[in-house]
Amino acid sequence: MNEPERCPRCVEALPASDGTPCPACGAALIAAAVAAAPAPAAEAPLATVLAGGVASPPVEAAPSSRPRVWTVFTAFAAANLASLVSGVVVATAVIVTHAMRAHAAPTPGQLHDLLMGPRMFVLLGSLSAVASAAVALAAARLGAEGVPTRLALGERSPPAAVAGLACAAIIGWLLSFDALTTAVGVAPSGATEIIARALAAASRPGLRALVLFAAVVAVMAVLAPIGEELLYRGYIQRRLVQRWGTWPGILVTAALFGIAHLHPVQSAGAFAVGVLLGWITVRTGSIRTALLAHAVNNLTAALEVRLGLEPRTAVALALEGAVGLLLLAGGIWLLARRTAPAACSGP
Repeated sequence: MNEPERCPRCVEALPASDGTPCPACGAALIAAAVAAAPAPAAEAPLATVLAGGVASPPVEAAPSSRPRVWTVFTAFAAANLASLVSGVVVATAVIVTHAMRAHAAPTPGQLHDLLMGPRMFVLLGSLSAVASAAVALAAARLGAEGVPTRLALGERSPPAAVAGLACAAIIGWLLSFDALTTAVGVAPSGATEIIARALAAASRPGLRALVLFAAVVAVMAVLAPIGEELLYRGYIQRRLVQRWGTWPGILVTAALFGIAHLHPVQSAGAFAVGVLLGWITVRTGSIRTALLAHAVNNLTAALEVRLGLEPRTAVALALEGAVGLLLLAGGIWLLARRTAPAACSGP
């Protein structure tokens, strides 16, 4: 048996619904229904209310957590443009100063020595590192997450075992790459020639050479790793990984890192080491371990030249390559066992 229809205002049982007012309270049935209905949202149409329901407000889609990519390539272009412009300014100033002192324009040989000398390396390397760090910090300040989060700085330093394994892997890479390039007879040129000449000059006996070596090491093992890791593994890779996923983000970042070195052999090496540093960053959840490994890599290269440890015989090259591959493979394998991909590493 069906329940009798009731008045929406006084809940009194009603006779057959014929549109007559409620016999108990006298309210018109339609008016009572409107009064008893829940208050509609401002955008709900009147017809929906009279039909006994309320239109649901439109549901706004949650903002996407994937960052924009164009900012990454803008930061990359800005850092390299700033490095290029500052380099041109410094080189011009050095050439003009030399010409004023000598009262003549430098000869081609003098010009080569000026631009490839150790002091030029210290100046250009410092400016490049500062430009990279400044662009990364400026870009990171534009977001609401905060600079430490946007640059993947992490909240704490990595465990000593993890840091040691990362350094072992990066040293293994350096030894393997050095043995390979030496075996095939790759001569330093471009930026690698500047570094080689700076280290050679800093390896001479005497206090002056020791001071120069300290300046070269400060650029190679302190300034360059800080600037490059803040920009590449911190700002660029973190955003690309969030947008495209772990391995696409690592590989594209490593490709940009290689392109920035502007030399076929050095760019290939920078790409490979960029992949390794990017993977270390993802596994540890911050750039701190990668920054340390980067510094150890550069410091090892400088000490190898300073102490005259570069191998020259075929046996020494083979031994260096074997030890390097062992350290590289073992370090990666053990590091993978002791770490897991960070939760924020992307899809």
